[in-house]
Amino acid sequence: MPPDRSPGNLRIAAPLRWLVVLPFALWALVRLFGVERWAVGAQLAPFTPYVAAAALFALMLVLLAGDRATIAVAVLAVAGLGAAVLPRAISFGGPSTGDGGRAPFRAVRGHDGPQLTVMAINLRLGQADPVAIVDLVRTRDVAVLTVQEYSVDGDAGLLRAGLLSLLPHAERDPIIGSPGSAVYSRWPITEAGYRTNAGGFDQAYATVHLGGSPVTVTSVHPRPPVDPAAYRDWVTDLRAEPPAPRDGLGILAGDFNATLDHAELRRLIGTGYHDAAATVGAGLTSTWPYYGPRIAVTPKITLDHILVSAAIGVRSFDAVQVPGTDHRAVIAALTLP
Repeated sequence: MPPDRSPGNLRIAAPLRWLVVLPFALWALVRLFGVERWAVGAQLAPFTPYVAAAALFALMLVLLAGDRATIAVAVLAVAGLGAAVLPRAISFGGPSTGDGGRAPFRAVRGHDGPQLTVMAINLRLGQADPVAIVDLVRTRDVAVLTVQEYSVDGDAGLLRAGLLSLLPHAERDPIIGSPGSAVYSRWPITEAGYRTNAGGFDQAYATVHLGGSPVTVTSVHPRPPVDPAAYRDWVTDLRAEPPAPRDGLGILAGDFNATLDHAELRRLIGTGYHDAAATVGAGLTSTWPYYGPRIAVTPKITLDHILVSAAIGVRSFDAVQVPGTDHRAVIAALTLP
């Protein structure tokens, strides 16, 4: 008789079954308990959504093998990874564009107060197309812009493209290379300045005065955790970001070099922020890499965020590719209380 190939009778040796399942179970435990450590852990954590998808295939494989123990472990791994990843992808009514696509995600939550559109972009050593950036500011009605890797050339290009005619109030800190930072605003600003974080990047900040609702805005750019020393700076930088204000309104916008699968970013959010993209079901929208050699070898992940304090409503979120930079611009339409 031919061998039985029906579901539940696929012959897979026990060691191979466990080899398929245990890595996903371990990843789920690390993610759920927030115990990723060292540079390697920080570098792997952003790929958790891909691992969650792969865990489903592992589950199907062991289901075919019919071994209860490995099935149970696989189910727990899938459940844990799903609990970590899926909430950020729940949309509260992203309307159809009519052509099979989706419009920018929109939230049910919000207020009837002043509306404010915020955009953040990493210029990639100032090489991003300044005309494209100014066009985005104009067409998306951006009132506050935060910029990272704000070089001297990048500053000159944005000024030539007419950014100050749209956002005349600014705290600009152009530096050769990648450390520079800026905050631009349509509305008057006070208490503006910048600070240098442990990783060597400057972070511009300012209080934007929109009617009777002053909002503290910070252009965020911690050092990426590319090696052990950088990892220590990355942790220090994220822990030094301003917590959500107890009284008043705060926005952190920029290249966090972190995703929602990093415990350090979740700790910062836990001080009273919420991620604008995740709030409206767009938390899996990738932002890097979109230019340069890495696009051929690195799966796309979500490094750029707009975090807003709890009293601020989120109406929509979008990410837009800009020529010349490997980071997409992130744009959030907000409503103030």
